[in-house]
Amino acid sequence: MKKTVISEINDIFEEYLTNNNIEKVNFIVEKTKNNEWGDFSTNIALVLAKSLKKNPMDLAKSISENINSDKIKKIEVTNPGFINLFLSDNYYNNLIKEAIENKSKFGEFDQKDIYYNIEFVSANPTGSLHIGHARNAALGSTLANIWEKYGIIVDREYYINDGGAQINRLGVAVLIRYKELFNIKNELPEDSYHGEEPKWVAKELKEKYNDKFLNAKFDNVKIIDNEERKIINDFSKIFLMEKIKETLSNFRVHFDIYYPESKIFDENLIEVALEKLKAHTFEKDGALWLRTTDFNDDKDRVLIKSDKEVTYFLPDICYHYEKLKRKNYDKIFDILGADHGSYVVRIAAACSCLGYKDKLNGVIMQMVKLTKDGEPFKMSKRSGQSLTLNDLIESIGVDSARWNLVSQSANSHLDIDVTKAKQTDNSNPIYYVMYAHARITQILNNSSSNLNELDSSLLNHIKERELLNAIAYYPCLIELIANNYEIHLLNSYLLKVASMFHSYYADVKVITDDKKVSQQRLNLINAIKSVIASGLKIMEIIPLDKI
Repeated sequence: MKKTVISEINDIFEEYLTNNNIEKVNFIVEKTKNNEWGDFSTNIALVLAKSLKKNPMDLAKSISENINSDKIKKIEVTNPGFINLFLSDNYYNNLIKEAIENKSKFGEFDQKDIYYNIEFVSANPTGSLHIGHARNAALGSTLANIWEKYGIIVDREYYINDGGAQINRLGVAVLIRYKELFNIKNELPEDSYHGEEPKWVAKELKEKYNDKFLNAKFDNVKIIDNEERKIINDFSKIFLMEKIKETLSNFRVHFDIYYPESKIFDENLIEVALEKLKAHTFEKDGALWLRTTDFNDDKDRVLIKSDKEVTYFLPDICYHYEKLKRKNYDKIFDILGADHGSYVVRIAAACSCLGYKDKLNGVIMQMVKLTKDGEPFKMSKRSGQSLTLNDLIESIGVDSARWNLVSQSANSHLDIDVTKAKQTDNSNPIYYVMYAHARITQILNNSSSNLNELDSSLLNHIKERELLNAIAYYPCLIELIANNYEIHLLNSYLLKVASMFHSYYADVKVITDDKKVSQQRLNLINAIKSVIASGLKIMEIIPLDKI
C-alpha cells in the first residue's frame, strides 16, 4: 500500500489548486462522523473562501464540479461549505480484494527509507518484571509494530542497567541467601532485595559453585572481596536477565539489541563521550558540568562530582551517543515512566550537545494498577510483595493483558480490573472483538467468499456502507498512529468495527436467496475479518477462530 484514501483525496484537491493557479493552503480531509453524509469530507472551500473572497457554499459547489476521479462516485456540498465525498464502487472492490488477499498483513505500507530506534522496558536485572514494566513492554512493542506496518525500519532495544550500585546490593542479597542454604544466618540489609529472586539465584549459585563462597564477607553495600564480588554479581545479573528475557518472550515481546551499561565502563566510552562534549562542558566547584541550558534545559547538569565520582547522567549520555552513532537513525525513542518527564528534556539537551539535535523523542507512561475485589496490589520490588508481569499473565492471559495495557493513552493512569479482564461476554472489550473474528470465521467456514465476483454496488444497506468506510479508514489509522504514537486509537477502532459487525449481523442476513448479494456480503465480512486480524496482530494478540 503506497497511499491511504485520505492521501489520495488530498492529492485530487491539490491537483485542483494547481490547475486553477491557486496558492496551496492547509486543508483537512477526514472521515465523516455519519456515513449518510459520505465517506470522507474536506474543509478546502472554507479555507479558500476568505483568501479568494468568495461565498464558501458557492466555492464548494464550484470545486465539486471541477473534481473528476474514478475513486469518487458522488460529491455533496453541505453548510457552511463542507465537501462530502462518496467513494466509488470500484475503489471499494479493489479495497475488499486487497484486504482478503493480504489477511492479517492488510494495511501494510511500502518500506520507507526511515530508521527508528525505540528503547523500552530496560528494567534492572535485579528481580522480576512488575506490571509497570508490563505496560512499558506492551506500549513499546506495539508502537514498534505500528511503525513497521507503516514501512519504517525499527530497532527494538533494551538497555541493561548492570553497572551501578544496585548490582552490588543484589550480590549481597544473593550471598546472604546462599549462606542460608548452609545454615549460616545473616541479616538482610533493609535496602536490599527481599523478594524470592535472590533465593532462586542462590540455589543456582550453590548448584554450580558448592561451598566456594562460604567465607566471602560483605557490608551493607557490597561484597568485600573483589574477585568473589565479580563472580557473584555477574552470575546474579546474568541469571535474572535470562529470567527477564524468558518472561518477555512469553509476553510476545522481542528485542533486536541488548546493550549492557557495563560495556560503557569496560570499553572506557566515558572518555570518548567527554571529548565529544568538550565544547559544552565547564568546571565549577571542583565538578565537571554540562551546559544543557543551551538546549532548553532549566539548569546545567553535573557529569562528574567534585569527588570525581561519575553521576548516573554521564553513562546515560554515553549510551545514547553510542546508539546514535551506531546507525544513522532518523529518530530514537525512550519510553519512560511519569517521574522521568524532566529527564527527557535533559537527555535531549545532551544529545544536542553531541550534535544530534531533535533526534530524541520521549514517550511518557503513567502508572498502571491492577485491582481485584476492589483491592490494589502493591508493587515494591524490594518488599517481596511486587505484582509481577508473570502474575498478570497468569491472572488474565497474554491476550487480555496486552489489550488492556494499551487500551488508554500512555499519559493516562491505567486501572485493570482482573474480574472484567477475564470475563467471556460482551462487557469485556477483547472478548467482544475476538467474538467478531470468530463469528465471521464460522460463517466463512460454511460459505466461502469469491473474489471473482466483486460488486460492492450491491452493498446498499447503511450498515454495509459503514463497514466499507471502516475498511477504507484502517490504513489511515495506521498512518495516524505512526505519527502521533497514540496506540489506544487502535483499540477504539477495533471495538467500533466489532460493534458495527455485530449490529450488522443482527439486522442483516448474510446468506439470502439472492446469491449475488450473499456473495458480496461474504466478501465484505471476510475483509472485516482481515482488518480485525491485522489490528490484533499489531498488538501481538492471537485472534480466535471460535469461541
